[in-house]
Amino acid sequence: MIDGGILTTLRELRFEFEKNFDQSWFFLIIETLPISLRTMREIRELFDFQTLCSRDIEEIQEKILELEKFIKAVRDFLLPRVKEKLNISHLDPEHMIDDKEQQLLRRFVAGNLPFNINRLYELTQRLKNDIKLYQIRITPEPESLPDASVI
Repeated sequence: MIDGGILTTLRELRFEFEKNFDQSWFFLIIETLPISLRTMREIRELFDFQTLCSRDIEEIQEKILELEKFIKAVRDFLLPRVKEKLNISHLDPEHMIDDKEQQLLRRFVAGNLPFNINRLYELTQRLKNDIKLYQIRITPEPESLPDASVI
């Protein structure tokens, strides 16, 4: 069984993803992004691990790739247009919502999205690093050759 470093990071990632991205309102604004249903399924499955064995590492790495696709899509396609997607852009007054409370809430979401996606990215990088460290620990040392002076 694998030590808790990877699982701890997975739990933190899950918390951040579920709190900030795995919400029905968020899916309404990302529906036009180039994110497949498979990507979302793989990300959710990444967070299903409660215990880990070394054979799980390859599957986790594949799911991390899907999480990285998600992060890239949000950064490349949503962040530049988040205000328009949330109907709070002064550049598109025809579609701007009238409800002041909704405007305030959506401005809060738009303002926090860069921080939240960066946090998700940082945790993803930490998970990748945790996996590398684990792989280094379990890789056997190559057998050393006898010293030529001894022979």
